[in-house]
Amino acid sequence: MRCGSKISNGFLPFHPLHRLVLFWWVSAVIHYRAVLLLFILFSIYIFSNLAAFGVAGLVSFFSGKENIDDYKGFYQTNPFLSWILALALFSLAGIPPTAGFFGKLFLLTAGASTGTYLFIGIAAVNMIISLYYYLRVIRAVFMDKNETPVENLHEPVPRWDFYLWCRYCRLVFQFLL
Repeated sequence: MRCGSKISNGFLPFHPLHRLVLFWWVSAVIHYRAVLLLFILFSIYIFSNLAAFGVAGLVSFFSGKENIDDYKGFYQTNPFLSWILALALFSLAGIPPTAGFFGKLFLLTAGASTGTYLFIGIAAVNMIISLYYYLRVIRAVFMDKNETPVENLHEPVPRWDFYLWCRYCRLVFQFLL
C-alpha cells in the first residue's frame, strides 16, 4: 500500500488537472513580475517628470521665467537644481545608464519579440525627436550664457516633508513587493 501511494504521488504532477493548476500558477507569477516591472518603470517615469516639472515650477514661481532662453546660465547660479533637471531630462530621453533607458529598452525589445516593427519605428522616431528637445534644454542650462540668469533660489527644502515622502514611497513599494 505504501509503495503504491508513492508511485501514484509521483504521477500526480502529470495529471491534467495538476498541470493546469501549475500552468495557472506559473502564469500568475510571470504576469505579476511583468506588472511589477511595468509599475516600477511607470513610477520612474512619474518621478522623472515630477523632478523636471518641479525644477521648472520652482524657477517659474520664484523668478517668473518660463522660456528656454531664460534657463541659459542656470547652472552658474543654481548647480544643484541644474543637475536634478539634467538627470530627469536624461532619464526621460532614455540616455544610459538612467532608468528611462532601461524602460525604453524593455519596451522596444518587447515590441521586437512580438514583431511589431512599425511600432518600434514610430517609437524610435519619437525618441529621437524628444532627445533633440531635451538636449536643447540641457544645452541652455549648462553651456549657453545669459546676461540676466535666474537668480540663486535660496528657498530651503523642508526636510520633514521629504522624510515623510520617502517613508510613504517605501511603504507603497513594500506593499507591492
